[in-house]
Amino acid sequence: MASPQRHFLLLVFAKIVLAYPSGTDIKDCAVNDYQEVNIRTIGFEIGFWVPTGGEDSILNLTITFEEKEKEIWHDKIEFFRKKYKFTRRTGIHEKSQNESKLAWEVMKGWATFRLEINNQYKLFYVTLNGSKLLLEETYNNTLKSLRIEGSNVTLDCLEKLRTWEVAGEPAVIPLDKSKQHYITLFSTKDIYGSIKLGSKEYPLRWSNQTIISIEGNDPLPKFISHNITIDCESGGHGVVCLIKDATHGKLLERVTLSKLPDHLSVKKDKGYAFTAILHQQNFSSTKKHPSGEGCTVLGDDAKDIQFISSMTAIIIGVSFVLGFGIYFGIKKFKRESRCHQRRKADDSDVEVALTEGPKTSGEQNDFRDPTDVSETKAVQSTPGARGY
Repeated sequence: MASPQRHFLLLVFAKIVLAYPSGTDIKDCAVNDYQEVNIRTIGFEIGFWVPTGGEDSILNLTITFEEKEKEIWHDKIEFFRKKYKFTRRTGIHEKSQNESKLAWEVMKGWATFRLEINNQYKLFYVTLNGSKLLLEETYNNTLKSLRIEGSNVTLDCLEKLRTWEVAGEPAVIPLDKSKQHYITLFSTKDIYGSIKLGSKEYPLRWSNQTIISIEGNDPLPKFISHNITIDCESGGHGVVCLIKDATHGKLLERVTLSKLPDHLSVKKDKGYAFTAILHQQNFSSTKKHPSGEGCTVLGDDAKDIQFISSMTAIIIGVSFVLGFGIYFGIKKFKRESRCHQRRKADDSDVEVALTEGPKTSGEQNDFRDPTDVSETKAVQSTPGARGY
């Protein structure tokens, strides 16, 4: 299984190549079964998945306070779709407990709670129609940490997407009741992956610059966002879902199901881990960022991204070639310059020897033995020697 550090690097590269907007960091949209953070801010955005039906809790929050009177205080809040349970503990002792009905039912699908911290903490249910207060509690101690437990939890992800690391185990991606879903696969390494919708797996490979669903072909290339749509329509014999290459509109698979799918599995067949991204709106949709500036959720389509990636690779390659050329050119120039200086020095010595003749035994020659005049005589007797 890939390390969290590798997942972080994948997300950083995804942010760069997908031209993801500034503001929320994409790594904040990586899902986990739990999140635990020290409380250093005045609030948090908590995203999670609410499964269908059942009486199990949909989210558990544990707020820990700084030690007081040598005891640690905890507030534990268990949320259900229509109610919540609140328990305050000091050390191992239960100080208070109550169960209350929620004023607003938490609906199935992706949900967001906002925790605001001041002299008291408040929890809001964030919906398309605004924020709805779920509970508020007072405290007289300093908040220390927050632990969140639930399904596909994110912390401070303010964008309409979620990310999964696809490594050893398949990533199970929940699907809401929408009839259209948008998936991106991305990695800094080539991708050998497959998706499972219903009971059948479909390999995702690469051929002629497009995605195909045939085993035995090339992997999906690295540094490209591979966008896939799943379009489902109800009919007389159940539900028909079309899996498409979103960039080219090419049909990959036609899947017949008894009902709308509630999840999708993405698996690594071999090779390296990669990132799967679920978008909660179309790839090309734009939205207002919390900063107030308009931004594109995904940026351009994969063709543009592939072009930019290719151009970047070419520029980097040319830079390396030029850099090495300049380096070796300077090195060659210095070497030839040194050789020229040595030749010039040798020529000067020969000319001195020819004009002055053999030195006496009391004179010192820097390059030759003063008693050896054979070389000088040889030069003097050569018809083509310099100076003649």
